[in-house]
This record gives sequence, C-alpha cells and structure tokens, in this order.
Amino acid sequence: MSPNGGFAWAGARGPGRSGLAVALLGGAALLLTLLFALMIGVSAWLPMLLLIALPLTGALVWIGLGEPSPALMRAVLVAGALLVISAPALMQARLPLGYVFELLLFTWLAGALVQARRAMRSDPALRWLAALFGLYLLLSIASSVLGRSQPMAAAWQFQYNLKWAAMFLVGMLLVWDVKTERVLHGLLALLWLPLAAAALLELAAPGLHHRLFGPYVDWTPNPLLGGLPRLRGPFLHSGYLALTAAAFAWCCVVLAVSTKRWRWGLLALPYLALLLASGQRQECAGFALALAGLAVLTLRRYGVLLLPLAIAAIAVAALVMLMLDHVPGRGLLAQWGFGQPFDVLSERAVLSTKGLEVANQWFPLGAGLGTYGGAGAQKFDQSLFLDLGFASYWWFREGKFLIDVYWPSVAAESGWFGAAALMACYLTLLVGLLRRHLRDQRAGRGSALLPMALGALVILLSNTPTSAVITDPRGSFVLWLLIGAAWRFSQARADR
Repeated sequence: MSPNGGFAWAGARGPGRSGLAVALLGGAALLLTLLFALMIGVSAWLPMLLLIALPLTGALVWIGLGEPSPALMRAVLVAGALLVISAPALMQARLPLGYVFELLLFTWLAGALVQARRAMRSDPALRWLAALFGLYLLLSIASSVLGRSQPMAAAWQFQYNLKWAAMFLVGMLLVWDVKTERVLHGLLALLWLPLAAAALLELAAPGLHHRLFGPYVDWTPNPLLGGLPRLRGPFLHSGYLALTAAAFAWCCVVLAVSTKRWRWGLLALPYLALLLASGQRQECAGFALALAGLAVLTLRRYGVLLLPLAIAAIAVAALVMLMLDHVPGRGLLAQWGFGQPFDVLSERAVLSTKGLEVANQWFPLGAGLGTYGGAGAQKFDQSLFLDLGFASYWWFREGKFLIDVYWPSVAAESGWFGAAALMACYLTLLVGLLRRHLRDQRAGRGSALLPMALGALVILLSNTPTSAVITDPRGSFVLWLLIGAAWRFSQARADR
C-alpha cells in the first residue's frame, strides 16, 4: 500500500510518465480541436484523423497503464470542473473540447481497471458491483444480437453506457489527501462566480448570452420562481446548471457540518440561488433528499424523538392539503397521465410509456442497444420511434426530447432483467457508500468525502426518471470522480 492511503501500482514505469501524459493530453486536445474544425463538412479529413488518432490513442493507453501522480489527478479534477462550465462556450466557438472528457476517461481506463481488479481481492462490494454491471452488459449485448440493433447505433450506445463506470474507476485513481481537499475547497469557493456571472448576463443581455453559449432549448417558465424564465448560466440547458449547483451546494453544506465552519454554509447560498433560478424540480428534490439523509445521519442518536415528530409533521401536512383541496404538483401529475387521457401526456411521459411497451414486447430481453431513447438511437437509428408512431408528435419531428428518459430506455434496449441488474448495481454502490460512512462514524474517523459522495450519488439518481445525465460526462464527471475517490479512500482506510 502506498503511503498516501492508496494502493501501490505494480506496473508503474517511472516518474517521467506523468509529465509525458500531460504533454500528450495537451497535444491531443489541440490536435482534435484543429481536426474537428477542419472536418466540419469535409469528409476527406476522416482518413487523416484515423491515421493520427489511432497511434495517439495507443500511446495514451500505454501512458494510462502507469501510475498517475497525485498532482496529475488533482489537475484532472480541476480540468474536469473547468470543462464542465466552459465546454458549451467552446462548442459555440466551434472548439469541441467537450471531447476531452472522453480523452481523460479512456486515457486511464485501462490502468483503472488494473487497480480495480487488484482492489477486488479485499473488497467484496466492488466484486458485486463488477458482477452486476457485467451482467447488465451481457444482457444488453444479447438483446442487441437477438433484437433489432444496427451495428453503429449499438456500438455508440454501448460506449455511452460505459461512461459512468469509467468515470467511477478513474475517480478511484484520485488520491484523497490534504492537497486534494484544498483543491476541492478552492473550486467550491470560486466556481459560483462564473456561474452567477453567466446567469446575470442571461438576464441582462440575453442576445449576447445566446451568442456566447448558444440558443435556448427550453422556453418553459420557472415553476419554482413563478413566471420567471429558467436560467441556464454557461450551460446548454438549465438541467446542467441545476445539477452543478445542487452538487456544489451539497458539498458546501457537508463541509459546514463536518468542519463547524459556517462560512461554508454561507457559500452554499449562491449555489442554492442558482439551483432555484434553474427551475429544475428533480435536482431540487435530490438536494432535499440528500439534506434529509444528512440530517438523519447526523441526528440519528435522537431517532426515538425525531421519528414520532416526523410522522406527526407528515400527518399535519396531509391534513392541511386535504382541507385546502391542494395537491402539490397536480399539473405535473396530470402531464404524466394521472387522471388525464393519453393525448395530453407530456413528452417524457409518452417516451416512458412507449419504452415500457417495447420492454414488454421484447421480453425477456430488449430491442437492443441503440434502438430507443438513447444517444445511439438519436444519432443513428430512429426506425423504432417511427414504428411506434412518433412521427405524429411535433417534438419528435423537431428532434426534441428523444433522450429525455433513462430507465424506460434501459428497459427497452436491455430488457427488464438488464434494467434490474443495472438498478441493483446503483443500489449496491449507494448502500456500500452508506455502510462505509457509518463504519467510519462508529470508528470516530469521519470524513467529509463520504457524505459528499453519498449526496452526489443521490442527486444523480434523482435525475434518472427523466434524464441520462448520470452517464453524461458533461454534467456528472466531477461527481463521479468524487464518488470513485470516496470508495477507494474508505476501502484503503479499512484495509490498514
């Protein structure tokens, strides 16, 4: 075991490898940017791209098999956070540096797999995670072979489905020490400034904001702030602002509780204001759920008193709603078909309903990867949508909302058993983090990292009913790094 609490790498090949990795990453990012800019509408550049990209990819994988230095992984954390908020503006300037996320992931994925395999020897929960995720992948491949998948669509969706696991594994390379904590603290203290500046620009000069960050894709009013527009800050969609603000606000709250320094509580306020300004209810619900969980974990010694108080509060709230004949979210429930005919369902409700129909039709497997509700189907094969009559919906004809589902897409493409295996995988991860946190609490060695990771996972899972952002690096890269780091950090301490 290495002195910093992580595991030593048997295959490390010397200290100069990290500097070489930085040079290769920088050169690759510049090269890909130039080539993609030249390739816009010019297919003749494709052979040149492949000629250069294939040996470059091989070199990066070779670099990734070595041990990245803690400083380099801290740089990856900072780069990921900066890319999350700057990628939309760079894309608007025709600099697709968003692909650097994939570059970061697949550079160290092979090495991360080597470490994970070694860690499994002393980590039964990690073995369960690998088995459940492997089962899900096998069922998705079987569904693709026996279903109606097209090769390119299936391949694209397969690599997309791997991304959350890749982010988690790369996060396990992040050594959590005092320096890494300081880096995270610095990010939390500063990142609200560009987020708030972009949101204020959106209000004050919407035309300039559109030119910098692209056109609006969501014109619905903010349901949380009564009639005001949903703000998206520097992102392509308000959902990304909501996820980032909720996660960073959560980290500030955890630091406020764990360090007893209430400046972190004050720092959470601008992030919470941005969360409300986004108008996204699921992220707000995820943050509230994480906050309730933190309260239970912090005050669980008073459970005998808190449980009856909570039951009484819920009963009083229900009684008041009955007296006032008020059901919170009644309009939203109607959009999902509760008490309303099918023809007024929301777009996501239609996608969800049809996705479950596909899962039933292809039971016990699914229709195959790249056929319904995912990035593969959106880009390469919309034939199943057409067979299901989606051409009658205006939003389908305009290419909107096609990937605004997650679990119905998983069930449709990989079958009910595939969806169950993936859900069990996420639950194993959640329960594993919770057990590790409780174990550390009992041992008197609590850390802010584990509750941060727990809340981040809760916020990500709360989005899955209507979004696949849990596996989208543009929104979840930093969160998965924290989750992976927390898993490895807690296991390393347990193995001491």
